[in-house]
Amino acid sequence: MTTVDRVPAFSIEIFFDHVTEEAIRQAWDDLSVPARSDYMREHGVFPHVALAVIDDTTDVVRLQVALGKLATQIPAAALDFSGIGGFPGVSGSVYLGFKKNDPLARAHARVADLLKDAGVANHVYYQADMWVPHCTLAEEFCRDYREEVFKAAKLHDWSLPFIVDRLALVHYPPTILVASWKLQTRQI
Repeated sequence: MTTVDRVPAFSIEIFFDHVTEEAIRQAWDDLSVPARSDYMREHGVFPHVALAVIDDTTDVVRLQVALGKLATQIPAAALDFSGIGGFPGVSGSVYLGFKKNDPLARAHARVADLLKDAGVANHVYYQADMWVPHCTLAEEFCRDYREEVFKAAKLHDWSLPFIVDRLALVHYPPTILVASWKLQTRQI
């Protein structure tokens, strides 16, 4: 799928704390050289892990109210980094992978329950059995550059806290922040 083929949609995401966010943005800059693509910056993407992707015909006002309430019930948490990965496809994609640790799995399940209760369908790739928790580092680049991008990504120091502290609703492409909410600051 290319950028022009992408259908407008909403994404429910968790955003990283500022330390992790800045490190990921620096990696985007660094990887844009071997990828020969600055897709992440050009499209206004925020460093995130997507919990759901839904059709853009969804009632946004009702969804925002529900997500705002849900954010008060989800604790900020540290994610467990699992390595560098990539998705197959026509264009290149390289990401930071995360284990489905308990806080992340619970946040994902809570969002899935909210969508089910609202009668909103989650994209198949974001349903529990298919979901790959990740933060994209580079995408929409020629596959010929894939190995070079992977190598550059692996050279980065990924000893970061990977703390997620906000829930967000975005519309894309390009990325437009609809709303964001702080997650609980105490661990449950």
